[in-house]
Amino acid sequence: MRPRRAIQRTSYRERSDSDSEGSTSVSSTSDLTELGIDDEVHYPVVHLLTASEVVETENLILVEAEELAVVDARYRELKLKLDSTERERNAKRDRLFGLKARLTRIRALPQEVLGYIFLFYMDEPAHSPWTLMQVTRTWRATALSTRALWTKIMITSPVWQKRGGSRWKAGREVCGSMEQLDRALRRAGNEPLDVEIALKVPSGYRYRSYTGKAIADMINHLASTQRHLRVEHLHVHGEEYYGVFSKLSSSTSMFPKLRTLRLPSSCCDKFVAKISPSFQHLTELCVYLRKYWDQSANLPLYEIIGQWVQTQTLASLSLITATSLERLSFQPLYSVLQKATFITTLDLTNITFQGISGDPAPLLSFPNLHTLVLKDGFKDWAFDTPCLKTLTMTMDSAIPRGPPGSNHFPLLASMTILHTWSTDYIKHIHFPPLHTLDISSARSSYGPGAMMNRSVDLNPVVFRLRKTKVSTSTLVAWLALMDRLEELVLVEIDVDRGLFDFLASSAKGESLMRLSMTGENELNCPRLVRLQVDLKAQAPVRNRTTIAVAKKTSNARIKAGIAIERWAVCSPTDRSG
Repeated sequence: MRPRRAIQRTSYRERSDSDSEGSTSVSSTSDLTELGIDDEVHYPVVHLLTASEVVETENLILVEAEELAVVDARYRELKLKLDSTERERNAKRDRLFGLKARLTRIRALPQEVLGYIFLFYMDEPAHSPWTLMQVTRTWRATALSTRALWTKIMITSPVWQKRGGSRWKAGREVCGSMEQLDRALRRAGNEPLDVEIALKVPSGYRYRSYTGKAIADMINHLASTQRHLRVEHLHVHGEEYYGVFSKLSSSTSMFPKLRTLRLPSSCCDKFVAKISPSFQHLTELCVYLRKYWDQSANLPLYEIIGQWVQTQTLASLSLITATSLERLSFQPLYSVLQKATFITTLDLTNITFQGISGDPAPLLSFPNLHTLVLKDGFKDWAFDTPCLKTLTMTMDSAIPRGPPGSNHFPLLASMTILHTWSTDYIKHIHFPPLHTLDISSARSSYGPGAMMNRSVDLNPVVFRLRKTKVSTSTLVAWLALMDRLEELVLVEIDVDRGLFDFLASSAKGESLMRLSMTGENELNCPRLVRLQVDLKAQAPVRNRTTIAVAKKTSNARIKAGIAIERWAVCSPTDRSG
């Protein structure tokens, strides 16, 4: 037997349109019917237009087309009127803007005075002369005629602009080709130049040799046209690729008129030989030193630096390295620093030596030094700097014990210490009471420790303590010895109401209410008029209690006759808001 198929359910809806001429319409919906295999299926009947219906439809099409043409004509007429009205409106608006602009004072300025205003605007690194050129035609002409606006030039890879980079960066005109460099030099005229050479290309770029040749050609062009004589500020940074400096011309020493020379990258020691061996007006020098000692490469480098640091106009010297130097570099670098007798600012970053330990340490003498910055583990030399006023030591940097009479800083006024361990970083230095003491920690689990044992000697006017582990009782013990304190800044220090109870009591331990009855006003920290406390993240209830007590302390000190200038205590939620 043939297998029985499943019963299907289907429904049909038959529709037919009717017209006014009496055509009948049948609209019915069949009920759901079970259809067997041999049942007949009925499909909907399609209604075909009659001849009269076709004629009537064609007539309706003609009528609608005529009406649409009339509406289109009216639309075009109104559109023309709207466009004309908009043009007239824009013209009136521009005319009104021009009339109002006549009354502005800046329009009455001579072009030379406007150029000086543009120069003040360009003091911000993010500002660009291209912004000024886009305001008005007058401003564009003034910007182009003000040569000093175009003195900052960046020579870099042509790949940046090919990949959509901007023509300017941090107020500098980016030059990636000889044509762009020529245009930048023409705009600068005879003004002194500030040139930055950025040895960088986008990551993944394969044609690095082409890029190196392009940069070398631009530097050689700058030297061949004698315009390198007008370069007063030079900054070279990045990584050398495919012998950029080896392609430079060696016929002449470049940039003899420099005032600022910054070579903070590891590749720049190869560039030193191309620069003039002596300067007459150099005021700032920053040089990167390689870690590994190479007699043929490093010794000429130190000899040239030794000539530079003897420039009488040199005020600032910065020496940078990535990691500690080999011990063979100790004596050459020590000889270089002994020649820098004219500097007023010295910055030593990561200048440490492997296997060097001396007690007492060798002595460096700088009779004119005002600012000393020691970063990243300096600990090899003692100092004789009678004019030192500002000292900064960061990341385990410390001044070691030197010969008798060394490390005496009689004029020291400001000290900044960023410590990582609870070590006495000021054990071997001698100084008068400071004006400003700024202590912070790179590790929140360590406090100043033994440093504050000399709090009597420190006794600052301004005391800043940041992100350091210290208890409220220890902090109060330090403050009790600071009778010169006028400003206190605590950033993320775990303090409680005990600090403010201390500030609201006298040196004899009596409360302000008791003092007001006896007529005495000898308070703890009597000169403290500026307070800023950024509380550390802790229980909100504890922070609220501390802030409430701080407000009461402020009011009590005001009633005691202390002229509070600033009294701010905030929690982490207040800072985030």
